[in-house]
Amino acid sequence: MSYGVRILLYLSFLLPLSIWSQENNWELKKMRNGIQVYTRTIPNSTNKEYKAVVTVKSSMEKAVTTLLDGNNLYEWNHQTPESKTIRKINEHTVVIWMKNQTPWPIPNRDHIARLEAEYLNNYTVKISITPEKQFLIPTSKNVIRMEDFKGFWLVVDHGNQLIITQQLYGDAGGNLPDWLVNSALTTAPYNTLLNLKNKLETTP
Repeated sequence: MSYGVRILLYLSFLLPLSIWSQENNWELKKMRNGIQVYTRTIPNSTNKEYKAVVTVKSSMEKAVTTLLDGNNLYEWNHQTPESKTIRKINEHTVVIWMKNQTPWPIPNRDHIARLEAEYLNNYTVKISITPEKQFLIPTSKNVIRMEDFKGFWLVVDHGNQLIITQQLYGDAGGNLPDWLVNSALTTAPYNTLLNLKNKLETTP
């Protein structure tokens, strides 16, 4: 496939995504170091959804492998002191566990997610993020398990670079102060994508 054809296909993908984003009331909350973070209100919910986008110089294979690696996710996911792969279902599907650190004295959170990679075409991979219902592990003391969340990673090969998007909605459970929730909606995805970019661009 020629580079020109790839550009046209990529633009045809972005156009409906851009229109869809506008129609669904995404609001830009942060734009720094080439990373954009958007949020939007979810009907019948007090929680908001976020979408974060970053451009990375890396390969599709390396990006997908990194995103599916629960054992090393803690290296780049924001405020994640621990993580691991619980079960590898197949080459494209894994079950991971991760702990999210919160400011004291608020209890930490954890969750178990199934990540499933779907190759939409030769240059686009979508990794769904859904709660795992089958392969579970006990919750640690003083840790609240998050069970209501849904989202995805989207990795698009744009010639010599990737455009990586994370879109996620989640209910952290329990009572959290508004300042923490609002801060996390922009700070967490921004730092996560910044760390991911650094990892993909600097490690072999």
